Amino acid sequence: SSDLVFSDNILIAHELDDAGDWYVAYKSVVEFLKHFLSRFLCQGVLFRGGITMGMLAINDIMVWGSGLVDVVNLEEKVAIYPRIVISNELAWLMNSSQIDNRKSFDEVFSCLKDNDGSLFVDYINYQEMPDAEQSLRFSHDIICEKELTETNQAVLQKIRWHLNYLEKARDIFNEYYGDFERLEWEDNAKNEIQWS
Repeated sequence: SSDLVFSDNILIAHELDDAGDWYVAYKSVVEFLKHFLSRFLCQGVLFRGGITMGMLAINDIMVWGSGLVDVVNLEEKVAIYPRIVISNELAWLMNSSQIDNRKSFDEVFSCLKDNDGSLFVDYINYQEMPDAEQSLRFSHDIICEKELTETNQAVLQKIRWHLNYLEKARDIFNEYYGDFERLEWEDNAKNEIQWS
């Protein structure tokens, strides 16, 4: 496993094992992302990017290869919103796999399907995040404050997408914890993005 920070980018690479087990590499990267991104959630720091499989050469100075080209295209052209999008090739592998039939697709791969058909990493780690409720609430409050003051329509679109994701996360949180510890907040009336 390697990581590299350059410009305003963070690259996380995981080599396939000798058996070429893509699922082990995928889960390793996703688990890292869940912990990394959830730490920034309550600070209102949002990320976008992509996950793909491909050839990659990396050293202390440079990174190059088809995997880098693919993930840059995902980040620039598909992710658009603060989400980590899964490449079509990887989504095909996921759809054709028989990993664990006892769990739902979303649970096995820690992902959700967006209204544009893209799969993205559901990085809110409900079971392992001891302060999931507080993080969701803080992120919601910070992003709502940003929405009230933001005038750039492109930024507002991203803010509203994230509010919608937080509302979906709240619903998942409430389903997971049941009535014991329900998470509620006033829904934002400006949020118009629909989930599929």
